[in-house]
Amino acid sequence: MKEDIFIKNSVEKLKAGKSTFFLDPREQKLIERHFKMNERTYQCFSIYEGCDKVIFYRNVIPEVTLLKIVSHSPLEHRSILGFLFTLGIDSHMFGDIVVGENSYVVVLSSIADLIRYQLKRIGHENVHIEPVDLDLLEGYQKKYRCLSLNVPSLRSDVVIAKALSISRSKVSDKIRNKEIYVNYENIKNGNKILKEQDVFSVRKYGKFRFHQIIGKTKKNDYRIELWKYE
Repeated sequence: MKEDIFIKNSVEKLKAGKSTFFLDPREQKLIERHFKMNERTYQCFSIYEGCDKVIFYRNVIPEVTLLKIVSHSPLEHRSILGFLFTLGIDSHMFGDIVVGENSYVVVLSSIADLIRYQLKRIGHENVHIEPVDLDLLEGYQKKYRCLSLNVPSLRSDVVIAKALSISRSKVSDKIRNKEIYVNYENIKNGNKILKEQDVFSVRKYGKFRFHQIIGKTKKNDYRIELWKYE
Protein backbone atom coordinates (compact mmCIF):
# COMPACT_ATOMS: atom_id res chain seq x y z
CA MET A 1 0.00 0.00 0.00
CA LYS A 2 2.80 2.42 0.88
CA GLU A 3 4.49 1.79 -2.47
CA ASP A 4 1.18 2.25 -4.30
CA ILE A 5 0.75 5.67 -2.69
CA PHE A 6 4.31 6.67 -3.60
CA ILE A 7 3.82 5.64 -7.23
CA LYS A 8 0.48 7.43 -7.42
CA ASN A 9 2.01 10.62 -5.99
CA SER A 10 4.93 10.38 -8.43
CA VAL A 11 2.56 10.05 -11.37
CA GLU A 12 0.56 13.06 -10.17
CA LYS A 13 3.77 15.11 -9.88
CA LEU A 14 4.66 14.31 -13.48
CA LYS A 15 1.16 15.16 -14.69
CA ALA A 16 1.52 18.54 -12.96
CA GLY A 17 4.84 19.19 -14.72
CA LYS A 18 6.94 18.56 -11.60
CA SER A 19 9.77 16.10 -11.03
CA THR A 20 9.68 12.92 -8.97
CA PHE A 21 12.08 12.01 -6.20
CA PHE A 22 14.87 9.51 -6.91
CA LEU A 23 13.38 6.24 -8.18
CA ASP A 24 14.88 2.77 -7.99
CA PRO A 25 14.56 0.48 -11.06
CA ARG A 26 11.41 -1.22 -9.79
CA GLU A 27 9.68 2.13 -9.22
CA GLN A 28 10.82 3.32 -12.64
CA LYS A 29 9.16 0.33 -14.31
CA LEU A 30 5.89 0.89 -12.45
CA ILE A 31 5.74 4.53 -13.55
CA GLU A 32 6.85 3.72 -17.10
CA ARG A 33 4.02 1.19 -17.33
CA HIS A 34 1.48 3.84 -16.35
CA PHE A 35 2.68 6.40 -18.86
CA LYS A 36 2.91 3.95 -21.73
CA MET A 37 -0.74 3.19 -21.14
CA ASN A 38 -1.63 6.88 -21.02
CA GLU A 39 0.74 8.09 -23.76
CA ARG A 40 2.32 10.79 -21.67
CA THR A 41 5.93 11.83 -22.14
CA TYR A 42 8.60 12.66 -19.59
CA GLN A 43 12.37 12.87 -19.39
CA CYS A 44 14.87 11.03 -17.25
CA PHE A 45 17.63 12.67 -15.20
CA SER A 46 20.61 10.49 -14.28
CA ILE A 47 24.02 11.43 -12.94
CA TYR A 48 25.81 8.98 -15.27
CA GLU A 49 24.78 6.38 -17.83
CA GLY A 50 23.72 3.14 -16.21
CA CYS A 51 23.08 4.46 -12.70
CA ASP A 52 20.33 2.71 -10.79
CA LYS A 53 18.40 5.63 -9.32
CA VAL A 54 17.03 8.35 -11.57
CA ILE A 55 14.53 11.21 -11.46
CA PHE A 56 11.67 11.53 -13.93
CA TYR A 57 10.61 15.05 -14.92
CA ARG A 58 8.58 16.80 -17.60
CA ASN A 59 9.28 20.52 -17.79
CA VAL A 60 11.90 21.57 -15.25
CA ILE A 61 15.18 19.77 -14.64
CA PRO A 62 15.31 18.75 -10.95
CA GLU A 63 17.67 20.58 -8.61
CA VAL A 64 20.30 18.12 -7.46
CA THR A 65 23.77 18.44 -5.98
CA LEU A 66 26.73 16.09 -6.35
CA LEU A 67 28.61 15.81 -3.07
CA LYS A 68 32.21 14.62 -2.93
CA ILE A 69 33.15 12.75 0.25
CA VAL A 70 36.85 13.15 0.93
CA SER A 71 38.41 10.67 3.36
CA HIS A 72 41.88 9.41 4.25
CA SER A 73 40.97 5.81 3.33
CA PRO A 74 38.37 4.50 0.86
CA LEU A 75 34.89 4.15 2.34
CA GLU A 76 32.41 1.31 1.95
CA HIS A 77 29.10 1.87 0.21
CA ARG A 78 27.16 0.46 3.16
CA SER A 79 28.92 2.81 5.59
CA ILE A 80 27.86 5.89 3.63
CA LEU A 81 24.35 4.52 3.17
CA GLY A 82 24.07 3.74 6.87
CA PHE A 83 25.07 7.26 7.86
CA LEU A 84 22.50 8.82 5.52
CA PHE A 85 19.84 6.69 7.16
CA THR A 86 20.99 7.70 10.65
CA LEU A 87 20.28 11.30 9.63
CA GLY A 88 16.70 10.24 8.93
CA ILE A 89 17.09 10.81 5.18
CA ASP A 90 14.66 8.80 3.07
CA SER A 91 16.20 6.74 0.26
CA HIS A 92 14.18 8.70 -2.31
CA MET A 93 16.11 11.86 -1.39
CA PHE A 94 19.43 10.63 -2.78
CA GLY A 95 20.67 8.73 -5.80
CA ASP A 96 23.54 6.36 -6.45
CA ILE A 97 26.53 6.25 -4.13
CA VAL A 98 29.89 5.95 -5.88
CA VAL A 99 32.81 4.68 -3.81
CA GLY A 100 36.54 4.76 -4.53
CA GLU A 101 39.56 6.83 -3.61
CA ASN A 102 37.01 9.58 -3.10
CA SER A 103 33.31 8.84 -2.84
CA TYR A 104 30.31 10.68 -4.24
CA VAL A 105 26.58 10.84 -3.65
CA VAL A 106 24.01 12.78 -5.63
CA VAL A 107 21.23 14.28 -3.52
CA LEU A 108 18.29 16.62 -3.86
CA SER A 109 19.70 20.12 -3.40
CA SER A 110 17.23 20.73 -0.56
CA ILE A 111 19.16 18.34 1.72
CA ALA A 112 22.71 19.03 0.50
CA ASP A 113 23.55 21.46 3.32
CA LEU A 114 22.17 19.12 5.96
CA ILE A 115 24.55 16.40 4.81
CA ARG A 116 27.48 18.76 4.45
CA TYR A 117 27.17 20.07 8.00
CA GLN A 118 26.25 16.78 9.69
CA LEU A 119 28.56 14.37 7.89
CA LYS A 120 31.90 14.79 9.65
CA ARG A 121 32.79 11.19 10.38
CA ILE A 122 31.91 7.79 8.92
CA GLY A 123 32.99 4.87 11.08
CA HIS A 124 36.56 5.59 12.13
CA GLU A 125 37.18 7.99 9.25
CA ASN A 126 37.02 11.77 9.42
CA VAL A 127 35.44 13.05 6.22
CA HIS A 128 35.07 16.34 4.41
CA ILE A 129 32.07 17.05 2.16
CA GLU A 130 32.14 19.48 -0.73
CA PRO A 131 29.75 20.11 -3.64
CA VAL A 132 31.30 19.49 -7.08
CA ASP A 133 30.24 19.85 -10.69
CA LEU A 134 27.70 17.26 -11.84
CA ASP A 135 29.80 16.60 -14.95
CA LEU A 136 32.55 15.12 -12.76
CA LEU A 137 30.98 11.65 -13.04
CA GLU A 138 30.24 11.88 -16.75
CA GLY A 139 31.53 8.70 -18.34
CA TYR A 140 31.77 6.87 -15.01
CA GLN A 141 31.18 3.12 -15.21
CA LYS A 142 30.35 0.85 -12.31
CA LYS A 143 33.06 -1.49 -11.14
CA TYR A 144 32.26 -5.14 -10.62
CA ARG A 145 33.93 -8.50 -10.08
CA CYS A 146 32.90 -11.39 -12.30
CA LEU A 147 31.96 -14.67 -10.60
CA SER A 148 31.56 -17.94 -12.51
CA LEU A 149 29.52 -20.54 -10.61
CA ASN A 150 28.02 -23.99 -11.14
CA VAL A 151 24.56 -24.41 -9.61
CA PRO A 152 22.05 -27.30 -9.81
CA SER A 153 19.10 -24.91 -10.04
CA LEU A 154 18.32 -21.26 -10.81
CA ARG A 155 16.21 -20.92 -7.67
CA SER A 156 17.13 -17.73 -5.86
CA ASP A 157 18.06 -19.51 -2.63
CA VAL A 158 20.39 -21.90 -4.50
CA VAL A 159 22.15 -19.15 -6.48
CA ILE A 160 22.46 -16.80 -3.51
CA ALA A 161 23.81 -19.54 -1.23
CA LYS A 162 26.46 -20.39 -3.81
CA ALA A 163 27.35 -16.75 -4.47
CA LEU A 164 27.79 -15.99 -0.76
CA SER A 165 29.31 -19.39 0.17
CA ILE A 166 26.67 -19.96 2.85
CA SER A 167 24.05 -22.66 3.39
CA ARG A 168 20.54 -22.53 1.97
CA SER A 169 19.19 -22.59 5.52
CA LYS A 170 21.19 -19.44 6.22
CA VAL A 171 19.67 -17.88 3.10
CA SER A 172 16.21 -18.84 4.40
CA ASP A 173 17.00 -17.09 7.68
CA LYS A 174 17.96 -13.95 5.79
CA ILE A 175 14.77 -14.09 3.74
CA ARG A 176 12.72 -14.33 6.94
CA ASN A 177 14.66 -11.36 8.33
CA LYS A 178 13.90 -9.38 5.14
CA GLU A 179 17.60 -9.04 4.30
CA ILE A 180 17.36 -10.20 0.68
CA TYR A 181 16.01 -8.23 -2.27
CA VAL A 182 15.48 -9.44 -5.82
CA ASN A 183 14.91 -6.68 -8.34
CA TYR A 184 14.62 -4.23 -5.43
CA GLU A 185 11.80 -6.10 -3.75
CA ASN A 186 11.93 -8.23 -0.59
CA ILE A 187 11.37 -11.88 -1.43
CA LYS A 188 9.19 -14.05 0.79
CA ASN A 189 10.75 -17.41 -0.07
CA GLY A 190 13.65 -18.84 -2.03
CA ASN A 191 11.78 -20.55 -4.86
CA LYS A 192 11.84 -17.60 -7.27
CA ILE A 193 13.67 -18.57 -10.47
CA LEU A 194 16.32 -16.03 -11.38
CA LYS A 195 16.63 -14.78 -14.94
CA GLU A 196 19.48 -13.13 -16.78
CA GLN A 197 19.88 -9.45 -15.76
CA ASP A 198 17.98 -9.93 -12.49
CA VAL A 199 19.57 -8.00 -9.63
CA PHE A 200 19.75 -9.24 -6.07
CA SER A 201 21.23 -7.76 -2.93
CA VAL A 202 21.87 -9.19 0.51
CA ARG A 203 22.35 -7.00 3.55
CA LYS A 204 26.05 -6.87 4.52
CA TYR A 205 27.04 -8.93 1.45
CA GLY A 206 26.45 -6.45 -1.33
CA LYS A 207 24.73 -6.32 -4.69
CA PHE A 208 24.89 -8.77 -7.60
CA ARG A 209 23.61 -8.99 -11.16
CA PHE A 210 22.81 -12.34 -12.74
CA HIS A 211 24.63 -11.56 -15.97
CA GLN A 212 24.20 -14.71 -18.04
CA ILE A 213 23.82 -18.46 -18.29
CA ILE A 214 27.01 -19.75 -19.88
CA GLY A 215 25.90 -23.33 -20.43
CA LYS A 216 25.61 -26.64 -18.63
CA THR A 217 28.12 -29.03 -17.10
CA LYS A 218 28.35 -32.79 -17.67
CA LYS A 219 26.38 -33.21 -14.43
CA ASN A 220 23.66 -31.00 -15.94
CA ASP A 221 24.38 -28.12 -13.54
CA TYR A 222 23.99 -24.58 -14.82
CA ARG A 223 27.19 -22.63 -15.46
CA ILE A 224 26.33 -19.00 -14.69
CA GLU A 225 28.10 -15.67 -14.50
CA LEU A 226 27.33 -13.13 -11.80
CA TRP A 227 28.59 -9.57 -11.45
CA LYS A 228 29.35 -8.49 -7.91
CA TYR A 229 29.42 -4.72 -7.69
CA GLU A 230 32.36 -3.22 -5.81
